[in-house]
Amino acid sequence: MTMSAPIRIRVLLFAVQRQLAGAREVALELPAPATIAAAWDALVDRYPVLAPGRSSVRFARNGTYADASEPLADGDEIAMIPPVSGGADESRILELREEPFEAGILESLTARLATPEDGRVWEVLNGQMEAQPRPLPRHNLAQSQLAGELVPPFSRGRGGPGGWWLLFEPELRLGHHDIVVPDYGGWRRARMPALPSARPIDTVPDWVCEVISPNDRGRDRVRKSDLYLRSGVPHYWILDPEDRSLEAFEARNGAWLRLGGWGDGDLARIPPFDAIEIDVGSLLVPLPEAPPESKDTP
Repeated sequence: MTMSAPIRIRVLLFAVQRQLAGAREVALELPAPATIAAAWDALVDRYPVLAPGRSSVRFARNGTYADASEPLADGDEIAMIPPVSGGADESRILELREEPFEAGILESLTARLATPEDGRVWEVLNGQMEAQPRPLPRHNLAQSQLAGELVPPFSRGRGGPGGWWLLFEPELRLGHHDIVVPDYGGWRRARMPALPSARPIDTVPDWVCEVISPNDRGRDRVRKSDLYLRSGVPHYWILDPEDRSLEAFEARNGAWLRLGGWGDGDLARIPPFDAIEIDVGSLLVPLPEAPPESKDTP
């Protein structure tokens, strides 16, 4: 029996994907026949940290938007297109549409770009819209390192029990007046067998993690913490790159029970992911090495 030749493709990464994978493009070799979905799976095999972003990624094959089920040919170029927004100092809008842009699009974009908060993540807390600034590099690092710890054993079942959907910055609707975007959300697949095809997600997560920034401490520790508790989230983690700490809380009898706090040098098994041991210090920017002790010259 003649074996089909493998399919070699080039995958282009953008925005946060480049930060997480440390690469702008990736060469993949796939067994034939293969689809774009198979290319994504192969990419995540190489960079598990990308897995939580699947729900918001769109695909393009050789410059044309394509469905994940579309077959691949040797030499194809596949773009993995995430949601893109600008930083606090530079406003950008990326808008993907199936239909042509209407007349007056330049005037519309100009008005939207004039908004100083444009390019941030928007949340609705108690009916009030609030903008979150884009994260600092140490915040990004903590996000990617945590995904590297949790995705293989719990999302993909490698070295762990599997059985979870783990999503990066999911958009959650936790009530008529509350739509929030935590850094991470997790759902047991026994509760949510299929990944939602649209956002916001209405199913309450089984776990939420916020990687807090100096300007977000009150919102994450008080207002969003209260919202998650009221909404029925059973597990809440707070990862603080500034304090170099990870705290975990479990909902019991209508209140958060603090399970503990961990920092540099701590190896911890933390519910609901206590099937593995996490080196908490490895989630953070490495501490500077101590300078070598000077020796007196005799």
